Amino acid sequence: EPYYLMESRDFELDPLEEIGKLMESLSITYFPEEYKLTVYNPLDPYNSIAGRLSKGMDDADQKVILDSIKEYNELVTKIHQENGFIKHLKEKKTISRAFVHELLNQMYSRAVSPSVQRLRKYEAFSNNVYGELLPNFLSKAFDQVGLSSKSTFIDLGSGVGNVTIQAALEYGCESYGCEVMENASDLADLQHQVFNERCKLFGLNPGKVGFFNHQSFVDNPEVEAVVSRCDVILVNNFIFTPDLNREVIKLFRNLKAGTKIISLKNLVPAGHVVEFDDIENIINKFKVECFALDNGSVSWTDRGGIYFVSEIMGEINPDFLTVYRGRRSNPKAESEELVVKRS
Repeated sequence: EPYYLMESRDFELDPLEEIGKLMESLSITYFPEEYKLTVYNPLDPYNSIAGRLSKGMDDADQKVILDSIKEYNELVTKIHQENGFIKHLKEKKTISRAFVHELLNQMYSRAVSPSVQRLRKYEAFSNNVYGELLPNFLSKAFDQVGLSSKSTFIDLGSGVGNVTIQAALEYGCESYGCEVMENASDLADLQHQVFNERCKLFGLNPGKVGFFNHQSFVDNPEVEAVVSRCDVILVNNFIFTPDLNREVIKLFRNLKAGTKIISLKNLVPAGHVVEFDDIENIINKFKVECFALDNGSVSWTDRGGIYFVSEIMGEINPDFLTVYRGRRSNPKAESEELVVKRS
């Protein structure tokens, strides 16, 4: 791939930084053992190609930069001629998480960053305010709920498609997204295209990816059909109105036992108890746990917080069958009963 070795005017893409990160992540994943440290040596960084490139960047030494890139390209050619990459990859069952995250960053830089201003055109304090969950948090949460290549996943309110693509790429699962906002949907379509191109370039076989873009999940039979067979669901409901949260619960009415839902706000209303004229409500089967959200997990703040993992039980949660005195009159107190766990 050709690079223009100049800083982007909006600083969304630094080509030299990307080249360095790519050298590091590719050495970990694709290079035979005998060549890994030649490219990237974390214990002796300047005694490696990536380390010399980094020093050349720090010193603004064009000759060192170009010599490092040339040395790397010559090494790639040598290994390719030896059929070394093919032999090495035949023995690998997984790819490194660092490489996955770097690949996600590349896709975003090419598909979304040039038009990122379009994502800031929304009605403030509405359901359509845009924000992103970041890769490190998603990897942690997906590990937590047991996402795997056998899973089916959907992100409700999938924005530019980051979460859907990460699930398919990192875990190999069947992965879907649904997004109503026009600008985000357009960029998701573009990022999906870049995703397919990058996977082909690096010889990756991710899980199936599908998007319901330019459409709402509310009263959407096609989305509900996918949701009903999902093993893991993510909904970034941080700014959802109560009405939209109720629509989300309606969408979950046919979820199977064992399905897990990751959300930023508790989907179970404070003070919820079983109403015997509404005993079939899927909320009655929710088992909710609250976890600490690390700093740097979301795009709209560096601060941490909390998130929730809800599991659909096979029967009514007995906690919702007991009405404590005064609980219905003090829902805030009940919401604070959830213990924040550190995973």
